[in-house]
Amino acid sequence: MIPLGNPKFSLFPFEIRCPLQGTQRWVDDKNWVLEFPELLPGGIECTFETKKIKSVAGNFLNEGEKFSFFTGGPEIEENHTFPYEGVYIDEDQIFILNLDTDIDRSSANDHIYFVVEGLKDKIGFSYVKDSVEKEILKVRTIQKTDRMILIKPDQKFPSGQKVYLVLEEGLKSKSGVPRSSTRKIEYSVRQAFRAEFSCDRVNAKAACIPSLPLTLRFNSPVSVEILKKIQLQTNDGKTIPVKVFSENGDHQYDVSFPVPLSPKSKFQILLPPGIKDDSGRTLSNQSSFPLTVFTDDYPPLLKFASTFGILERFPEAVLPVTIRNLEAENPVRLYQVKTSPDTQDKLKEQFDKLKEKGKEILNWAIGKEEKEKSNPPKQFTGKELILGSGEIAEILRYLKTIENLDSNKSIFDPSQNQSTTNDIKLQSNHGARRFEVVGIPLKKSGFHVVEMKSDVLGNSLLGINQPFYVRTAVLVTNLALHFKWGNESSLVWVTKLNDSKPVPNADIQIFNCKNEKIFTGKTGPSGTLITKGILSKNKIPHCSWKSYENGLFLTASFEDDFTFTHTSWQNGIENWRFNLPSGDYGNENVVFHPILDRTLFRAGEIASIKLVSRIKKSFGFEIPSQNEYPAFAKLVHSGSNKEYSISLKWNGEGTSSFQFKIPKEANLGTYQILLPGEGSIGEFRVEEFRVPLMKAEIQTSGSNINPSKLGITGSVRYLSGGGAGKLPVLLRTRVTLESGAYFPDYSEFSFSNGKVNQEEISEESNTGFTKTQLTLDEKGFFESTVRSIPESDTTQKLETELEYRDPNGEIQSVCRSFPIYPSQYHIGITSEGWAAVQDSVKLKVAVLDLKGTPIEGKK
Repeated sequence: MIPLGNPKFSLFPFEIRCPLQGTQRWVDDKNWVLEFPELLPGGIECTFETKKIKSVAGNFLNEGEKFSFFTGGPEIEENHTFPYEGVYIDEDQIFILNLDTDIDRSSANDHIYFVVEGLKDKIGFSYVKDSVEKEILKVRTIQKTDRMILIKPDQKFPSGQKVYLVLEEGLKSKSGVPRSSTRKIEYSVRQAFRAEFSCDRVNAKAACIPSLPLTLRFNSPVSVEILKKIQLQTNDGKTIPVKVFSENGDHQYDVSFPVPLSPKSKFQILLPPGIKDDSGRTLSNQSSFPLTVFTDDYPPLLKFASTFGILERFPEAVLPVTIRNLEAENPVRLYQVKTSPDTQDKLKEQFDKLKEKGKEILNWAIGKEEKEKSNPPKQFTGKELILGSGEIAEILRYLKTIENLDSNKSIFDPSQNQSTTNDIKLQSNHGARRFEVVGIPLKKSGFHVVEMKSDVLGNSLLGINQPFYVRTAVLVTNLALHFKWGNESSLVWVTKLNDSKPVPNADIQIFNCKNEKIFTGKTGPSGTLITKGILSKNKIPHCSWKSYENGLFLTASFEDDFTFTHTSWQNGIENWRFNLPSGDYGNENVVFHPILDRTLFRAGEIASIKLVSRIKKSFGFEIPSQNEYPAFAKLVHSGSNKEYSISLKWNGEGTSSFQFKIPKEANLGTYQILLPGEGSIGEFRVEEFRVPLMKAEIQTSGSNINPSKLGITGSVRYLSGGGAGKLPVLLRTRVTLESGAYFPDYSEFSFSNGKVNQEEISEESNTGFTKTQLTLDEKGFFESTVRSIPESDTTQKLETELEYRDPNGEIQSVCRSFPIYPSQYHIGITSEGWAAVQDSVKLKVAVLDLKGTPIEGKK
C-alpha cells in the first residue's frame, strides 16, 4: 500500500467514526493500525469505512466496506473495586464498584441487584452519597472517579450465607451500549459472632490437659479492654485473670488462661455482660456462658530424647528417660548378645548421681498433695540389647525397624531366635506424678537397644487396655568415624571423642545396602585411610528409598571399642549449604557442554548444536568411553513441555554435532537442552523479531567539567554501509544528580558528594526529558546542544536517548550517559569514626584526578 521504509506515509485507508481520537500509522507497507492514547473504556463503538485509495502498485481499495468494534456494556474493573470477589463480607456491606464506563443509572436500578443463596427474592440497592461516601473512600484511600459508584443493599444479608452481586444482561452505559451477558460475583457473608473453647486432650473422651493452654477464640476481633475482663473461676470461687496474646493493637481474636492449672478440677469461664465485636455484633452463643470446663490428671509420660543417638563412653554413659504418672513398675528387660548380662550393683549409685540433674527440669507437674504426702519409691524396668562389630546385619535391622515400628508392638521379636533377656529395674524416689528424668547406666561400648513398656500409657494414648512400648537405640563409644566419598578415591579417618586424637590401627569395614562387605583396611599412623576401588555414589547398588537401604555403612573397631557411621548422616553439613557441588544429580563424573551457533532463533530456522563430553579426573579431563555417552538428547519447551528427541552420534573426540530445524509452528519461548540422567545443560530461545538494519551512535563535544552547556553529536548509519541521510530523529536529554564518585581503592572515602544538606533531596531535577526533533544531514550526522546545565558541587549525569525509525518498520533507540564533573579533581574525606567527641575528629582527605589517580601537592 505504501513505499517500503516510509511508515509515515499520510495516505490512510478508512473514514473513521469514533468518539475517541486515535493516531493512524502504517506498521509496514501492508499493515495499518489506529493507536489510542490510553485503554478504551466500556460503552465505546467505532466504525470504519474504506475509502477509494490507490496502492503503490496502482490497485484501488474497494470503497464502502464497513468494519466496526465496540467495547461492550458496563463491566467492573478489579482495581479500586471493594470487596474483592470471593471474600467474606459483612451483613450490611457497602460495595465500591469501579466501572469501566459511566452507567445509565435508570438501567442500573433494574439490572443490578443481590441474590442470597436459598432465597428467591432479589435484593435491591441504594446509592451511598455525600459525607458517608467521602468517609468510606478516605478510609480505603481511593480517589473518586465519575465511573465509580457506592451501593448498599436494601436489607441485611443473613450470616453464613452465599451472596451474589448480579450485573444483568441489558445493563446499559450512558452511551447506550448494553451488556451482552449476565455476570454473578460471589461473596460469603461472615458467620455470626461466636466464641469457641478449645484445649489439648490426651484423647477425644478425656478432659483438658492441665499443663497446656485453655483457649477461648472469637471468630471476630474483640476490644482488648473487653477481653481483659474475661475470667476463669475455680470451683472454690476464686478467679484467674485472662492472658491476652498481644497487648499491641486495639482488638484481638484469642485469649488463654495461665497454666498449669489444678488437675482433676472444675472451672467456669466468665464473660463480661454485653460483649460485642468490632462491628457491634452481640455474641450469638452468649447463653452458653458461663461455660463449665474440666481438667484431667497430668497425662502419663514415658519418653526418650530420640530414636537413636550417640553417647560418649567415658567417664560413664547414662541414658536419660523422662517419666510422669506411670505405674509402680514398668517392665524393662535387658537383652544382651555377645556379652554377659550387666550386673545391677551400681544402679542405685547411678540414680543418685542423676537425681540432682532431674531437679533442674521444669517441675510444674508436682501436685500439691504430693508435697505433703510421702509416696513409696517407684521402680521402672526395661529391656536392653548390646551388639558389637560382628553383628552388622542385626544392627542395621534394628536401625531400620526402630523408627517405623508401631508403639503397640515390642521391638524384640521372640521369633528372631534372640538370646535370653534380662529384666533391669530403675528406682524413683519420687511419687508417681512427679515429672522427672531418670538414668539408665550403659556401661559397655557397643550398640544398645533399650525398650520400656507401660500399661498406663497404652490405656491413656491408645484408649484400650494394652501396653505401650517406647524404645531407643544408643551407640556407646569413644570413637568417631569420618568418611569423605570421592569419585576415584575416598578418605576414612578415626578420632577419639574424649580428646579428638587420631586413632591408628583401627579396623575399617565398609558395607553396601545389600550388607555386602566391599572394603576392609586399617588406619595409618595419622588415623587416616585412603580407599580406592569403591564405586561412586551413582554407581553403587540402591536397594530402596528407605533409611539405611542405600548408601554405605562403615564400621571402625579398636581394642574393645566399636563405632559406625552411614553416608546418609549429613544433615546440616550437606555440600549445597557451602555452595559446593552436591554430586547427587546425574553422573557427576561426566560433564557435558553445549556449543550453539547462536542462542536466538526464529521459527523455521535451523539451530546447529555441538555437545562436548569429558570425564573429570584428579589430573584434569579425559574423553569418556563409548558406554558413558547418552544415546539421545531432548529439546524441551519451557511452559508447554513440548519435547523434541534428537539421536546422538559420538565421535572419538568426545563430541556430537546435530542440527535441529525449528518447526514453523513451534511455540515461542525458551527451549532447554536435556540429556538422560542430567539436568539442563543449555538453552536457546525462539522468538519473533526483526533484524535491525541501522545502528546509531551518540557522543558529546566540549568540556564536561562544570559546563553551562554541552554539545551532542551523533549519527545513524545503515549496517550495509552509508549514512541515513535526511532521516528524522528524536533526541531526548536530561541532567540528573549523582550521589558522588566511587573508587574501589578508596572505598572508605566519600568523593564529590557536595555540601551537607539537611533538607530532603528534590526529585524535580531527576524527572522529565527535553525532546528535540532533528533531521540528519546528507551523510547521516546531527549536532545539538544541551543548554542551561545547572551548577552543582557534586557529580551529575547527562542521559541521552536517540530514537529513529528502522527500515524494518520498528522504532529503534540508543541510550548513552555522560558524566559531568564539578571540578577537574575529586576531593574525598573520611574519618576514623563519625561518633561525636568532645574535642576533635581526626579526618583524612584525598585528592584524585577524574580517572582516580592520586594527585600530590594539592592544598
